[in-house]
Amino acid sequence: MLKHKVYVELEDSITDEKISELKKQLMSLELIDGVSGFKWYKNNSEEGLSKGFTYCFEFNFQSHQTRKIYIQHPKHQKVVEQYLIPHLKNNLDSILVFDHEI
Repeated sequence: MLKHKVYVELEDSITDEKISELKKQLMSLELIDGVSGFKWYKNNSEEGLSKGFTYCFEFNFQSHQTRKIYIQHPKHQKVVEQYLIPHLKNNLDSILVFDHEI
């Protein structure tokens, strides 16, 4: 099993409504077979080492094959292109993806 973590720096002007819609769309990705465990976090570190990342979300992938399917899945592509990338502060410089075994 894999843990898929995504750290993002969202634009300063994003509204609570847009954040809620983004979370809803990301949660819908659990409908992809083998994808589960969606969680959403807001950074509250006081250390000053977050490098601008304001939110993190994660999923579990049943296998490496599940991850391959997820990356290419049309629903994933739509959520990334329509709901995530438009709200990143500095385009792809504002995202970090970190996957690991669990």
